[in-house]
Amino acid sequence: YLDILSASAGKLESLEFLRKTTRFSPENTIACGDSGNDIAMLEGENKGIIVGNAQPDLTTWYEKHSESQEHFEERVVFTKGTFASGILEGLGFFDVL
Repeated sequence: YLDILSASAGKLESLEFLRKTTRFSPENTIACGDSGNDIAMLEGENKGIIVGNAQPDLTTWYEKHSESQEHFEERVVFTKGTFASGILEGLGFFDVL
């Protein structure tokens, strides 16, 4: 578990900084979230996992985008599993495990 936040940037900017510093491509970066404060991070180029116990604001955001954006569900997955089991399910979806 790693949660890095800059004093002058949000989660997406922090994720992008870490990704570029470590030279990971967006295709090899996965953000995981369970609440509305994770939306910005999930809107980036990277893949995303939303766990089954996500807060209603994140669930609503996912439903809206999955209906309106082509290929969205290939990049961001909403798992049935909750907490860590949801992350493991999402990693399996992306063939990481």
